[in-house]
Amino acid sequence: MVGLADVFWVAASPVWCWGDLDSHGLRILGSARKVLPQVQFLLMDLDTLCQFQRLAVPEPSPHPGEVGCLNAAESLVLDELRRTGLRLEQEHIDWGWAWERTAAVLGGG
Repeated sequence: MVGLADVFWVAASPVWCWGDLDSHGLRILGSARKVLPQVQFLLMDLDTLCQFQRLAVPEPSPHPGEVGCLNAAESLVLDELRRTGLRLEQEHIDWGWAWERTAAVLGGG
């Protein structure tokens, strides 16, 4: 079976991840980074969480275990999510705000 890391153009390309801002979203990011170390996150940071915290809800079943392959900023987000018990689903983030931030990160704005 061929995985994404075995596809040359994927392994040689930047890869971006935008998932729910919760313990499982960060676990997925960490798992993806084990296979594709270049994976970077979008809108899964403390700024996004603070901006839209009023739309966050309790995370019903947080991932209790260790999450590997996170950088310091991502680990801080995970710590904050665990401290508050919250999750922010990506579809609750204002699309205009998300588009502006994404374009800036990817060099289009």
